[in-house]
Amino acid sequence: MKVSFINREVAVFGVVGVAATVAHYVIANFVNSAFGISIFWCNLIGFLCAFSVSYFGHYHLSFRSDAPHLKALPKFGFTALLGFLVNNAVLVVLVWGAGQERIWFIAIAMVFSAGTVFTVSKFWSFANHGAPKA
Repeated sequence: MKVSFINREVAVFGVVGVAATVAHYVIANFVNSAFGISIFWCNLIGFLCAFSVSYFGHYHLSFRSDAPHLKALPKFGFTALLGFLVNNAVLVVLVWGAGQERIWFIAIAMVFSAGTVFTVSKFWSFANHGAPKA
């Protein structure tokens, strides 16, 4: 039974993560196209806009947390910031290596940060104090 619970959790995390990632990338791409600013600023704006999709999706769907929002939100904020720092570090390496900015570098960077966000979210941000919800 434990394996199926973990598989469900990973699958739902993936669906919520894809929704947040699409929001992040679409907004970043729009800002880049509309205003022509650096992809680093576009990445930050996309991240901030997608934060609520990620938080509420993971809280209610991925981890079915019973932790109070006043406790879970700051923890997830820290977790998301950690993921964003990993994302930006990868973005810096890609831009430095290519010698130019490409908007699709953001998508590559987001893939690298997903594992960090899942692990820290599961075991810290949304850790349930009781049994998993059915």
